[in-house]
Amino acid sequence: MAAAAIRSQINMLIATMFNTGLVDEAFLQLQRMRQQGRVTPAYVVEVINHFLNDADKIINDIAGLMNETEVEFDRVDALVHQLKATTSSIGAKRLNLCCVQHFKPEAKTKEGYLNALGRVRFQFNDLRSMFKIITELEQHFAALGPK
Repeated sequence: MAAAAIRSQINMLIATMFNTGLVDEAFLQLQRMRQQGRVTPAYVVEVINHFLNDADKIINDIAGLMNETEVEFDRVDALVHQLKATTSSIGAKRLNLCCVQHFKPEAKTKEGYLNALGRVRFQFNDLRSMFKIITELEQHFAALGPK
């Protein structure tokens, strides 16, 4: 596939992600920096992979705490706060909103937080699949050499 076609696919995918609220302006800013040559496609891939690894670990840590007989909600809340910060930094809008909307004080029961965790996992998996497509396309684009 030609470099222009790959770049077009990446741009269309990102536009769709933005238009559907999956990502926000922060993610678009990362893409603008790549377009302006301020960062490389490899850097974009690195940032995405770093986010995915961090978010996955945080979500798994939350799940571990939720599996305890006595849930330490302060520790869960600290991890949720960390997840919200991570999602904000990359522009994972829908995942961030999911955290805000479902991990709230009135839901602070084991059942409420397990429900919230299920919703967060769903949104994370949706985002991860889209980010994986972007990273694969960016890697194909980079393999074609400098343009």
